[in-house]
Amino acid sequence: MNDVVAEPCATEGCTGTLSFHALTPHIVARAERMVERIHYEVTGLVLADKTRRRMAVVDLAHPEPRWFPETAAFVKMMAGGPGDDVSVPPPEAKGDPLLDPISARAPATVSDAAHSATAKQDPLERLALKLGCFPVSHDDGSTTWGLPGHTTDYANPGVAIERLFSLTKEGVVDGRQLSLIP
Repeated sequence: MNDVVAEPCATEGCTGTLSFHALTPHIVARAERMVERIHYEVTGLVLADKTRRRMAVVDLAHPEPRWFPETAAFVKMMAGGPGDDVSVPPPEAKGDPLLDPISARAPATVSDAAHSATAKQDPLERLALKLGCFPVSHDDGSTTWGLPGHTTDYANPGVAIERLFSLTKEGVVDGRQLSLIP
């Protein structure tokens, strides 16, 4: 596995030169056994920077990369702890639409929504827009709802509003944990 190189892809920005040199034979054997016996499949990658202090996950379950500014945050997420949707890209990723797609999609403003809203618009949609949530259109024609500074999209405006209030109670604003005690 140490000599394996990812197959070239048609995605813009993909060079097809991803190296797996950091995988030990033990990790490869464990993964192969999981595929063989439990019928798992590889759907993404966990990456660490060269210092092993920052980590990221790229997989099919999430439309955008999940960033962990420190290994402890990743370990906490893996253990099922809170905060797995708080994902702020490192400075090196800012502005790159492949690595930081959230900054590429601007939230709808209340005035934008007022111009495009019909008289029969769902009251929850209007409230979500007023609170800063924004609709995210997908290629398949579906719409989910996003929160500023967060990579997770929610199925409908009501769920997005509930998550926004939950994050507010936890002191999380725009993907950052705020401390109320100096």
